Amino acid sequence: MSYRKAWGLIEGLNAMFAAPVVATETGGAAKGGARLTEAGRRALGAYRSAVAAAELAAASELSVLRQLVDG
Repeated sequence: MSYRKAWGLIEGLNAMFAAPVVATETGGAAKGGARLTEAGRRALGAYRSAVAAAELAAASELSVLRQLVDG
């Protein structure tokens, strides 16, 4: 993924949520950067929980799909 594409996605996420999920600091190679905000950490935790719940709920279906892939 290009640098520009990644930053576009981050900007989209920040616009989608009520509070920014990624905070950025300008300043070049040594001083700039990005970090998850508290809202970002909460959103990531909720996403990971949702994935785990979906995997658990669909365990039998996922097993069938794995068997079809593996042969």
